[in-house]
Amino acid sequence: MKIRNALFGLMSGLLLLSVGTTVSAQGPATAYVANWSSNNVTPIDIATNIPGAPIAVGTKPIGIAITPDGATAYVTNFGSNNVTPIDVATNTAGPPIATGGLAPRGIAITPDGVTAYVGNYNSGTVTPIDIATNTAGPLIVVGPTCNQCTRNKGVAITPDGATVYVVNASLDNVMPIDVATNNPGTPIPVGDNPFDIAITPDGATAYVVNEGGGGTVTPIDIATNMPGAQIPVGTNPFDIAITPDGATAYVTNYISNNITTIDIATNTPGITFSAGARPYGIAITSDGATAYVANSWGEDSRTVTPIDIATNTRGAPIRVGYAPHDIAITPLSLNQPPVADAGADQPIRFFGETIALDGTLSFDDNTATVSLLYNWEFTSKPMDSNTVLVGNESATPEFTVDALGTYTVELVVQDEGGQLSAADNIVVSSYDLAPTADAGDDRLVYIGATATLDGSGSSDPEGGLLSYDWSINSAPAGSTVGLLGSGVAAYLTPIAVGEYEVQLLVSDSIGPGLPDTVLVTATDANIFAEIKLVQACDFITSLSDDAFDAKGHRNVMCNQLSHAVKDLDKDKLEHAQGDIQQVIERTDGCDLRGSPDGNGQGSDWITDCSDQKALYPLLIDALGAISL
Repeated sequence: MKIRNALFGLMSGLLLLSVGTTVSAQGPATAYVANWSSNNVTPIDIATNIPGAPIAVGTKPIGIAITPDGATAYVTNFGSNNVTPIDVATNTAGPPIATGGLAPRGIAITPDGVTAYVGNYNSGTVTPIDIATNTAGPLIVVGPTCNQCTRNKGVAITPDGATVYVVNASLDNVMPIDVATNNPGTPIPVGDNPFDIAITPDGATAYVVNEGGGGTVTPIDIATNMPGAQIPVGTNPFDIAITPDGATAYVTNYISNNITTIDIATNTPGITFSAGARPYGIAITSDGATAYVANSWGEDSRTVTPIDIATNTRGAPIRVGYAPHDIAITPLSLNQPPVADAGADQPIRFFGETIALDGTLSFDDNTATVSLLYNWEFTSKPMDSNTVLVGNESATPEFTVDALGTYTVELVVQDEGGQLSAADNIVVSSYDLAPTADAGDDRLVYIGATATLDGSGSSDPEGGLLSYDWSINSAPAGSTVGLLGSGVAAYLTPIAVGEYEVQLLVSDSIGPGLPDTVLVTATDANIFAEIKLVQACDFITSLSDDAFDAKGHRNVMCNQLSHAVKDLDKDKLEHAQGDIQQVIERTDGCDLRGSPDGNGQGSDWITDCSDQKALYPLLIDALGAISL
């Protein structure tokens, strides 16, 4: 299925990418994986083996090649009869290019980056595409044009850019095309049902994998276009890649679920090892260190497996899209200095806060981010600050704010070649401190009553507008009660006895401060009333004698409240209500009429309004709880 580009040699510095196998002159930066069933392409950061966001393309993407300058990836869409260009700098897809043929499959790009050649699987044709204009040229006929009569699969181009080789699966041959004239030559017989092709970096030999006949590889002498003796490999070989030094070929065996190596010098098979389920496409990094294998179906049908070339051992599979088929890898220029990234500027929110810095977005063309050397240092900080950077030679140091003000921190990174980056600075400032949440006092309520929670005591140091986020941290077992309200106030109506811890988080324009909590204790109505009555009697007892109109009235009021508590214990609600009401009548003037009631029947026994206003709500709460 793949199309292979050959390199003009290791010293050319060019990367010619093709369907499945890629050989490059410099260390690769990103692998692009065509996902057949997901209709997208997954980029993989070679330095970290972390996949990026998928890029939507056409239907059933199957082949992929990248221009030698690394600017554009071209993806063949088998199901939509077109090719999608992808801007590598932004990972965005451009307008699709119609090939004029059916089921485009393999693709290769000339070493000068001028033309892409696309094999049309169901048409017996090859479409040349002008890279500069992304326009398709006249079809090149390489076999019978009836549906699947030719079945063009792999495509590869010689390193000198003179000849395109197209695999014709139905005809068991490979067709050479003169790039200068786009004229096909004499077909070269190979094995049964040839699938893909790769060319050695020196341009001496093309290797064609043959899916049928038990699984073989046919070497072709480029100088004479003569096939050599077939090399046995595994069952249903699909793809082939050659190491940059031209010493070894790697063949994916789809049905036998393994990879076979071939010694190029002797054309003899080497070792066979596992590379995950249903290995399909394969690409090798330009330094020859790692091969990447697409696992197209079965248990690993959404992965790419990295292979350590030195040991031929598998690494951790990389998650991509469904049914990955092909892989291509971008080129890199010569070693460049690394780029330091100290992260975005940060606000200081609290005195004593720990500020975490993050330089992990720093990068280099040839050194993995984790292998960079880091050096952080303060270039300025508040005059009275003595704080130090902890872990200043790591990617993620931190420091503690010991003075409000502005801290400027500089990061310089060094790659494995000893090159230093330009400095990048981060400013950490207390220009906008965090708001302070105040969830109010703890509350006691009875079942069915609504507790009003008040966050109006919250504040922002800069006087900014606040948003309020109330949530329940914990509740009695079995309680499913929720909070109402999303502003300064929230409302909780308990349905079960127990404690409800409610959290308030307030945020300013930058973000939240530290949370505050309020405890709401819910009990049944009688117990709630008893608690309020005890609190009322305690308050009455605490008053001085001159707070009453007569010395004995203190004892009378507490005695009546004690009777009410005893009545509640006996569930004599009416008696308790009467006792409470009598005490209320002796302390309600200020709340109901603005001043204590005078002498005579119904006069207030507590004569000061401030004392009445402290006592009256306790009595009203108790009476309300047992009056439902």
